[in-house]
Amino acid sequence: MTSPRFVTKIVGGKLVTVPDYRGLPSSRHSGLSATYPRGKYDPSPTSKIGGTSYPVLPPISEDSQLAQKVADALKNVSKQKLLDVKHKLSLLDKDRSGRITTEELRQVLLYYHILILGPTLTALVKKFEVDNGLGVLHEPLARYLLDCHASEGWQAKTKLSAVGLSNPVLSSTTQSASGKNDAQLLLEVENELMQDNGSLDSNELRTSYQNYDKTNVHLSRSLLEKLLVRFDTEGRGRVNWTDMSRFLEKAMSVAALGNSLRSEEKLSIKNYGRTSAAVVKKHDSNLTTTTETQTSSDHRARFPRKHSGLKHNDNNFKRTLEDKGPNPEVLTLRGRNIYLYPPDEYVGMDTSPQPPEEKLQLEWVYGYRGRDCRNNLFVLSTGELIYFTAAVVVLYDVPNHKQRHYTQHTDDVKSLCVHPDGVTIATGQVKGHGDDARSHIRIWDSNSLETICVIGLDYFKDAVFALAFSNKRSQGEYLASVEDNEYHTVTVWDWKRKRKITSARGNMDQVLAVSFSPFESHQFVTCGKQHVSFWELEENKLKQARGRMSKNRRPKYVSCIAFSTNGDVITGDTDGAISVWPEESNQVAEELGVRNAHSGPVYALLVLPNGVILSGGGGESTVRAWSRTPRLVPTNVELKMPLEVSGVRCLALETAETHKLYIGTVDNNIWCTSLNSSLESPLVGAGGRLVKIMETSEMRAAAFHPDGSSIAVGFKAGGWMLINSSTGDTIFIRKSEPPEKISEIQFSPDGSHVALGCHDNDVYIYELRTEGRSVSLKARCKGHTSSVSHLDWSTDGEKLQREPLQGEQITQTESMRNTEWASHNCVLGYTVIGIWPDGADGTDVNSVDRSSGKHLIATGDDFGNVNLYRYPCVSKKAEPRIVQGHSAHVMNVRFLHDDTRLISVGGRDASTLQWRVVKSS
Repeated sequence: MTSPRFVTKIVGGKLVTVPDYRGLPSSRHSGLSATYPRGKYDPSPTSKIGGTSYPVLPPISEDSQLAQKVADALKNVSKQKLLDVKHKLSLLDKDRSGRITTEELRQVLLYYHILILGPTLTALVKKFEVDNGLGVLHEPLARYLLDCHASEGWQAKTKLSAVGLSNPVLSSTTQSASGKNDAQLLLEVENELMQDNGSLDSNELRTSYQNYDKTNVHLSRSLLEKLLVRFDTEGRGRVNWTDMSRFLEKAMSVAALGNSLRSEEKLSIKNYGRTSAAVVKKHDSNLTTTTETQTSSDHRARFPRKHSGLKHNDNNFKRTLEDKGPNPEVLTLRGRNIYLYPPDEYVGMDTSPQPPEEKLQLEWVYGYRGRDCRNNLFVLSTGELIYFTAAVVVLYDVPNHKQRHYTQHTDDVKSLCVHPDGVTIATGQVKGHGDDARSHIRIWDSNSLETICVIGLDYFKDAVFALAFSNKRSQGEYLASVEDNEYHTVTVWDWKRKRKITSARGNMDQVLAVSFSPFESHQFVTCGKQHVSFWELEENKLKQARGRMSKNRRPKYVSCIAFSTNGDVITGDTDGAISVWPEESNQVAEELGVRNAHSGPVYALLVLPNGVILSGGGGESTVRAWSRTPRLVPTNVELKMPLEVSGVRCLALETAETHKLYIGTVDNNIWCTSLNSSLESPLVGAGGRLVKIMETSEMRAAAFHPDGSSIAVGFKAGGWMLINSSTGDTIFIRKSEPPEKISEIQFSPDGSHVALGCHDNDVYIYELRTEGRSVSLKARCKGHTSSVSHLDWSTDGEKLQREPLQGEQITQTESMRNTEWASHNCVLGYTVIGIWPDGADGTDVNSVDRSSGKHLIATGDDFGNVNLYRYPCVSKKAEPRIVQGHSAHVMNVRFLHDDTRLISVGGRDASTLQWRVVKSS
């Protein structure tokens, strides 16, 4: 037998030894010894890259050449696999920037065995890279792959159709065998496994493939040869062992079923790649992680295929079909059919698709947008504190602890200003998705919460980033806005007539703030990246004078503006300096300011009625007081915020009489302190009172014990703790287990166990002892392909259903369809079919919660909606009652224990909303 010679090429940056069949007749290419020569396919380097004896593949320079190379690489790849690649890439884009790294792209392609390597991968990355190679645009790249695939004309006959491959190594006889479809090949494997009555450990087999070891497989040589040919997808004598393992697992599932029916044993089948419901024994015995699953097929039967090795005249098999129960409902998500079996109590039930009698009313908003917004905290003439978060503007009566809400915005509120009358409000929003979420400004009455007018709906293309009314002398006639577009356009409006007066380009660099002079009605100032601009409205036109900074110092950002009592402009910058710009001058007076006012950036300035200036530090979280003599002089009085505060963002004075100072922080809190009566040493003490608005932390999941005595908390870095819900004292803490971020926690109904969903794709089940002061790990449920995001215990505490983050199916065998669940947080199931709208891709609904009374189901979705349905929600035409307040993804919803309220948690908007459940009139 003549063996092929071998050559070494550079592929994907590595030296790889590959066979060269040129010059060999096809009749000599048969036999497994020639197909799989030992040790010749290890892609290990043999010498340094760059040697002249290695044929280096040339770079790809033309689009047509790249398209052909990509199409060639996708010849044997299904469209569904490419859609999975597209979805996987979108999941890696966690910040919604549209970009992923080159390494992430490479890893995804390798994960799905798509061999786009070397110059082809380099050219593909270059075609879609942005930011000088720092990222790759994944959506157009995925579309490009699909277009190349479509042009190649690859089509699959069925989900399990085999790909006819032309392999020059194989004889004509072997080529004929490889042409059979997968169903026939699967049938042969099933038959041999059933005749042998042996077992196949697929995990051991997978490990064996990885280690290039031999394994004792109960398959004949001829059948094994067919399998090797089938999964040598490149015709290079190399087997795709991961796909082959999955294929054998499918065969083993049916073989195991046949053997178990013959011996009349209880059915217990493992099906990797599907999620399951864990069966957990009573807490006084050892827990197990036995899984039960149903396999999806296009037939009413659960396991047999059209070409299954199980014979339909088998009495045991017939009995299995006869006991099947009701037909399943089919839910299609992302082109995949999900079969959901109804519990007996719902068979034939006539459920109404109408909205429930109850509705949701916004009662309280926890949150303040301090992380990326400025000048968004004021005190109204009523004494109410006004600020915004998400798509809601909050009016907070602090002494009486009451809130009112303006909810007419359709996306993130980005800017806020108060009219000199202390009642009229202007708020600007970002550009959202859809025609009803265009950028605009809303002007409204804070007493009645009624909208006075809306301006800029057809004018703004990007977010309204900053707003300012003109001064009291002009009766607030003008409104200045800054748009967050390329030129940061500055526009002046006659808002009462809803008319634009004029506009001008602000600056190519970022503009952060705008403020009208309190003394001149037609003058205002803007500031931002390395600039300060002085503007004057004259004859309905804007004139701009750029501020002249010192030659020796030019801060990266001028971050805030204030006007002193004598008309000077005061600015703070990211160098920690406070600068003075004398009235009627655009030249900074360095001698009047102070260089090191704060050790970090100055984000906030506030001028008190007596002329004292307060400044807030963004790095050291300190508020300091300065007097004018005429230069800025420190008063040596300061307020140091607690260590957990990450920076001062905004300052607001209630009134000179009440002496209350509100401090908005970068970490989304609002603090309150007092000023003394003289206002000359304004800050009393070195502490403050926290107005509980919102607080960020490293905690990522939490759950109450069923008796309410304790709270389990999971952390971002892994680990969890149990704390006393009354005192806040730590009962127990485990910092290193589970090892990765905790995404979900659920107590068993009797409180004896707690289950934690972890980002290592496993579920950890702990037993609590001595009132939680000691715990022991009782089970670790494996087999998920992504992190677990939802968990539900059965009412008897013996079963646990879980759901991976990627929205894979929770399969319920018919033996489990009548299981009574203590909660319903999983987004898939027969009783929540109606929450999925037509065209849903399986990721639109992020969270689900059933009311304690079991008559309502609430959901949070990707569109900022909180939806309330009747329960059970089994009609595919079910109509919800929809409320809005979040500006982006609603990540979680939960009813309170008495069903009187619903809590919703936003993602990007960092807000928590509390809704009252009331009867609809």
